[in-house]
Amino acid sequence: ANFRRRFMAATSSIGPGALNMVTAAALAHVNRLPVLFLPGDVFANRIPDPVLQQAEDFSDGTATVNDCFKPVSRYFDRITRPEQIMPALNRTMQVLTDPAECGPVTLALCQDVQAEAYDYPESFFAERIWIPRMIRPDRRELAAAVAALKGAKKPLIIAGGGVLYS
Repeated sequence: ANFRRRFMAATSSIGPGALNMVTAAALAHVNRLPVLFLPGDVFANRIPDPVLQQAEDFSDGTATVNDCFKPVSRYFDRITRPEQIMPALNRTMQVLTDPAECGPVTLALCQDVQAEAYDYPESFFAERIWIPRMIRPDRRELAAAVAALKGAKKPLIIAGGGVLYS
């Protein structure tokens, strides 16, 4: 995703499919890769609980297997109402396009909410351009690096992925 400078998304149902993506989310978190995870989640209305392959915690009705994504996501949101997707997607794009904050985003989509109709405003579908925020180097650090390079007999520069954004 980072090399191609494109966003990637992964979807799954709740249960083992979602849990299989947690390792990928952890790797994306460590490497600051912009990946969007869209795991299915429990029914928001909880009427059919528990459903097949749903891990339930009888001491906490709000806990789901998707809570495993929380520590390995830069941004996590559980969508329990259709209108929540609008602010969630705005925050998602902020995280996915900000080089300093970049990393995986998880939007856990409750199964019944996925099937709900909602009258979204037309402005929600308008094309938007997201321009990545560029982080300026600290002048003192830059001056120190220049001095070190000028004083080196055989300078060697090891550069990371941030060079692609510079």
